[in-house]
Amino acid sequence: LQADDMALPLTLAGIGGSGPLGPLRLSGRLNDAAGPLGVAELEATGGRRDNFLVSIKGAIRDLIALSGIEATVQVEALSLSHLDRLTGAGLPAWGPLHATAQVRDGRDGWSLDDIKATLGGSDLAGAAHLSPGERMHVRVHLTAGHLDLTEIGRTGPPAATGDRLIPDLAVPVAALRGFDAEAALRADSLRLPGLILGQVQATAKLDKGLLNLPTLRAGAGGGTIDGSLVLDARPGHAPQASVRLKAGGIETGALLREAGSALLSGGNATLSLALKGQGTSLRALAADAQGSVLLSLGPAQIYNDAFAWAGADLASQMLTALSCAVAHFRLKDGVAVTDRGVAVQAEGVDVVGSGTLDLRDETVDLGFVSRARGGLGLSLAGSLGGVTRLRGTVLHPTLAVDERGAARAALSVGAAAATGGLSLLGEAVMERITADANPCRTALAMGPAATGGGGLLEGLFGR
Repeated sequence: LQADDMALPLTLAGIGGSGPLGPLRLSGRLNDAAGPLGVAELEATGGRRDNFLVSIKGAIRDLIALSGIEATVQVEALSLSHLDRLTGAGLPAWGPLHATAQVRDGRDGWSLDDIKATLGGSDLAGAAHLSPGERMHVRVHLTAGHLDLTEIGRTGPPAATGDRLIPDLAVPVAALRGFDAEAALRADSLRLPGLILGQVQATAKLDKGLLNLPTLRAGAGGGTIDGSLVLDARPGHAPQASVRLKAGGIETGALLREAGSALLSGGNATLSLALKGQGTSLRALAADAQGSVLLSLGPAQIYNDAFAWAGADLASQMLTALSCAVAHFRLKDGVAVTDRGVAVQAEGVDVVGSGTLDLRDETVDLGFVSRARGGLGLSLAGSLGGVTRLRGTVLHPTLAVDERGAARAALSVGAAAATGGLSLLGEAVMERITADANPCRTALAMGPAATGGGGLLEGLFGR
């Protein structure tokens, strides 16, 4: 059998396809020696090499019932997206693809064994099983030497998200409820945007809309990452998500070098994250987020440009010794609040911060106070005071000296000049946060956030 284009034969067979797909060639030997009419020496090719090409070699024991199939299937495509004309699955622009597998059918479904695939710069191997029925069940076990997810959609247009960082990506409720699945993945190396993970292990189970990923383990920067995820999309309520993540022993400088940045060297980092939320999209889940995020960084060497905004006079040093840095937030109803939970202790300067990050509209309002050690308790480099305010949105923040804070700092300077340093009115206010001898320890043990979410900012600067 041959056809100049395979679209019409596929349509007659009930398989999707639109527009020209490429020629079809099929041959085989029909016989009924085993009872039912079967096909031996089956060979088929369809498509074009400049788009996608599918090849099949094998046999069909019962052609009428379409059972007893054993075949080797090979697929080549310039991109996964080219296969959409066959599948209609909305596959990403990722390629080129070259894959082979042994396909068999049995009483409990279809098996794909000895899967071997290369996709862009990634490689995959493993097996899969598909059990059709009232509820389709899929089992997949894959291993990879290198898996590069940064290549997904690289050749396609970027998703439009407007002025928001978190995309308005809907939770695929229908897909999660439509079938059940079990999956396992092991990868020696996994590349994500700005991050390379090693020795990745992940398992997942999907049961009637409940997705559970109990195992998410990986190595990064000489340390370890361990996490879990639950997404409950079962009928009767809006989707609910819960994620936990712990990481430790990670050298931040090594991670930054892998991402192409030489900002920092050293810096042993730990991360603890526990969040949950409810909503029909990723943006809605973030807007309902409850939980906490704690990131701490140990001794490191950091370029002084990173501290210029804090009013610290570090311009004479090529590198600054960083003793510690902490970012500690508690979240309720989508608002992340920190009350002296942001702290940096570096050579010659301490920085303490408080404020809010509202995930409902992605607005940020964080205030930072810096103090040069050994001075008046105020950093006088650059501006008249060490009060800095970060406001705006996550994608479009603005950083400037807080006007009220600068005025109070100026008052402190004037009072000091008039009284010989015996009456520092403004300094008394500033010392509420800058007198802490160990701001990193205070940030790690941050107490409950102040009512209203303003915390320290409202206490010092009003609205």
